[in-house]
This record gives sequence, structure tokens and C-alpha cells, in this order.
Amino acid sequence: MGLSALLTFTSALKLLGDLLRDIAEIEGKEGKRLDEILKEVLTPSKMVELSSRLTPETYAAFVSSLFRLSTLNWADLTALPSDEKKKVAEQLKEIAETIERAVREFEGRGGG
Repeated sequence: MGLSALLTFTSALKLLGDLLRDIAEIEGKEGKRLDEILKEVLTPSKMVELSSRLTPETYAAFVSSLFRLSTLNWADLTALPSDEKKKVAEQLKEIAETIERAVREFEGRGGG
């Protein structure tokens, strides 16, 4: 492993550390695990509320992103070939951006 690869790996470790800290903060504030919080946020009644408060285009993109997210194989992303890792990374970024847009639109329309 070259030294530049090692530095890239340490950057990834820092990002993972930040992610875990953020998840811990959310869980501490909510008093529940992240998967439990997400189940509550994505209940059928909340999805109906979202559909009534988001534009049809934003809602369709949001639901599509949830489906895309659910089809990803999370078991061992590190075992994927590098080109597949890059594809998954781009998909995750696109999904995150779509969800962020939906949340901002929802909050802007008096939701939240």
C-alpha cells in the first residue's frame, strides 16, 4: 500500500468516525436507534403527509430514492470492485441530495 493510499484510508476513517458520532448524537437526542427513527419517519401516514406537501416531482424522486437505497447491497461494500464502489458512491450521493431536497421542500411548506 502506497503512502498516499494510506492517507486516503485515514481520511475515510475520519469520515466514518464523523458519521458514527453524528448517528450517536441523533440516537442520544431521540432516545432510539437510527433504524427505529427511520421506521417512524417512513410510516405510511408520514408518506401520505409527504405526498400532500411535496410537489409531485419531488415526491416521486424521494420515493424513487428510497427504493434505490433499499436495493443497495450493504453487506460488504468493501468487497466490490473499484468501479462498482465508485458507482455506489455516486448513487449514495444522488440519493442523499434527493432526500435533502425533499426535506427542505417539506420544511418550507410548514412540515417538520
